[in-house]
Amino acid sequence: ARSHPAASSQPNMADAGPKVSLADVAARLLEQPLPSSSGGAPILARRSSAVRQIDDAKREEREAAAISRAKRSLATQAHTTLRTGADASSAVLERQLKKIATRGVVQLFNAVRAAQKEAPEAAPKKAKRQRRDP
Repeated sequence: ARSHPAASSQPNMADAGPKVSLADVAARLLEQPLPSSSGGAPILARRSSAVRQIDDAKREEREAAAISRAKRSLATQAHTTLRTGADASSAVLERQLKKIATRGVVQLFNAVRAAQKEAPEAAPKKAKRQRRDP
């Protein structure tokens, strides 16, 4: 029987040394002591980059929460309501201010309507030309 040329160029696995099973490797890794910096967590205990990424993510979450709290406090800090209590004087004042605002808005809309009616009468009427697209 002829051997394949590619198979003869690769070293024989039996010649590489004694075979080591996966169970032996896993047992050897589990017997090794963990570094004290991992806090007793065996997952990724030897990878400082993973721990650093987790710490960075936690720090970013804390910063985002602090920014959110600051924005929320600024929004509520400037917000004041007109009615400060349940007393009758503030309710009367609020009602008067509402009437004044309503009158102002009505006057504004009436002025706009009058201006819109005067604008077409003052301008000469032009014949509308319609363009036809070819």
